[in-house]
Amino acid sequence: MKKTLIMLVLALFSAITFAGGPTCPIPSTNSAAHLTESRLPARNRGNSSYIEGKVELTYPVDHNVAVFVEAHDEHGYVAGTSVTIKSGNTFNTYTIKSTCLKSGKTYTMKISSAECAF
Repeated sequence: MKKTLIMLVLALFSAITFAGGPTCPIPSTNSAAHLTESRLPARNRGNSSYIEGKVELTYPVDHNVAVFVEAHDEHGYVAGTSVTIKSGNTFNTYTIKSTCLKSGKTYTMKISSAECAF
């Protein structure tokens, strides 16, 4: 009886785990995407400044991929944005707009995360 109950619980756990939908093929190392440029200058627009760039997939993925791009200065994180690369595409452009960015200053761009966007 005890064995049957344990087997039933294991079967239920397996069904719940595998019924959760498609798995995400993107590793936790964020190696699925890369930035075309790692240092970009901020430009002025109205009351804030902005940085425009491009993020590309390192290899093809059959899912939408959400990538969080950050701008850093010598003190660390300044601003960031999320960009989605749609399934079937290999890249997308992004714009980081913030009053924390200073026009004319060059920032180091980094990817802080890349994950499947279902």
